[in-house]
Amino acid sequence: NLLEIMAGLFADAMAIDEDQRFLTGTGGGTPLGVLGLRSGAEETPVEGVGSIVSGAAAALTADGLIDLVYSVDSQYRDGAVLALAKNTQRDIRKFKDGDGRYMWQPGLQAGQPAALLGYPIYESEAMPAIAANKFPLIFGDWGNGYIIADRVGMSVERVTDTTTTGQNQVALFARRRLGGQAVAPWAFSAQKVSA
Repeated sequence: NLLEIMAGLFADAMAIDEDQRFLTGTGGGTPLGVLGLRSGAEETPVEGVGSIVSGAAAALTADGLIDLVYSVDSQYRDGAVLALAKNTQRDIRKFKDGDGRYMWQPGLQAGQPAALLGYPIYESEAMPAIAANKFPLIFGDWGNGYIIADRVGMSVERVTDTTTTGQNQVALFARRRLGGQAVAPWAFSAQKVSA
């Protein structure tokens, strides 16, 4: 069933795009992401979202991560998660203590999500990389702090009008209409890498 296969491929592509928009969308015809404001081409937190400086030039620090977690009020930490790119997670896993031991402790239960400082980690390549003046980590309670308005569920239609598609051609139109924005920006905080 070609229509079913294509609908699945459209859904996968749209999910990746939505992930990016909820994190870094500008609100101009797209959802407004938590890092939705622009200072030039740079993603910066929207109004009300706190930011904590990492404490090291062009790098993250263990102390900065702890400060990030405790910058969000306790009522939002219970449902909070960390959003970061895979390379950011890789770099955090390399943190070592004074004796050269890795600070990252993998989970012991199969099927449990990775955690950092006791909070689940969600990887997204839409997050900025670690670099001076960037925001490579968002910590917050998405369930209570961000709202997604799904106006029209995804629809996929086959176009049969040959004046649109041409002879012996098939066209499929996929449609999805949604929005989103932080409704409780104080439930989030972003880690800013020091300059």
